[in-house]
Amino acid sequence: MANIGDLEKLNPGVVLGFVTWLISIFVPGFLLMYVFKQQLFFSLDLFRLTVLAMAIVSPVYMLNFLWVYYYNIKDQLKKIKENPNPTTRTSMALSLILSAVVSIPVIYIPIGIGYFIKMNFKTVIWIMISIEFVMFLALFLFNAAVHMVNDKKETKLPVDHGQHKHKQK
Repeated sequence: MANIGDLEKLNPGVVLGFVTWLISIFVPGFLLMYVFKQQLFFSLDLFRLTVLAMAIVSPVYMLNFLWVYYYNIKDQLKKIKENPNPTTRTSMALSLILSAVVSIPVIYIPIGIGYFIKMNFKTVIWIMISIEFVMFLALFLFNAAVHMVNDKKETKLPVDHGQHKHKQK
């Protein structure tokens, strides 16, 4: 039996990661199945239901993880060049948690809309895909804009605003 002292030994980052994973992957899969495929929800045993629920929701999470990790690691690589002590493990954990947080609206918004408007399962999945695409496109455009601004700052030459007047001979 666990006691309170054992709970104090838990790493807060691990607990946060686990809770975030539950909220973003485990729970919405069950909710999606319960709301839109109730007959299937009650007919499957717990193991098969878990596998199916996670199989439906995990592509959203994995896609979000890939782009969050890509943009996070790209920035980390710049820092690694400047400082030879890489923080890859921290970067990976942060990417896992951030991708779970990003997945939450992608999954829960379509479930809520589908529940209140009485949509079918396919339509809810298409809304998820659409939200994911819009979020990916927004991130891509934002990242491109940030890099354009940073590139302009790095290549900009100092400008003389008439502060130093040169005498002509």
